[in-house]
Amino acid sequence: MGNMHLSHPIPRAADRPPLTEAALCAWIGQAAPGDRIAYHRGFLAWDLSPEMHMGTRTARAELGQIASRARRLADAGVAHLVQRREGEGDYTYLILVRPRPRQPSIEARRQVLNAETAFNDAIAAKPPAGMRRAA
Repeated sequence: MGNMHLSHPIPRAADRPPLTEAALCAWIGQAAPGDRIAYHRGFLAWDLSPEMHMGTRTARAELGQIASRARRLADAGVAHLVQRREGEGDYTYLILVRPRPRQPSIEARRQVLNAETAFNDAIAAKPPAGMRRAA
């Protein structure tokens, strides 16, 4: 099979900060049906595994939070999860926003509320540059 590289850094625009769970939550809250965002590039199961020694423990933990949030949003019917194969052992993981039902399920409402709460908690803990914490 040859020498496979199973983990690749997520390609990012120079002006776009790394995706975090809070950023994903903020994005999903304002995204329109059909919008999509890449939340990982590599081989997710391997990149999350501590035995594979891919990235730092902190980076794996953040990736795990993002992947878990994406799965919960998909399970609640808010989004679809899609993998696009880029090469051998190399995938782009996308979350696509589904059309919102007229009457969202209780689980969908709970996931959106949880996403908003996670975002607000993250902002309260570490506000973006130029934003002050509320007193």
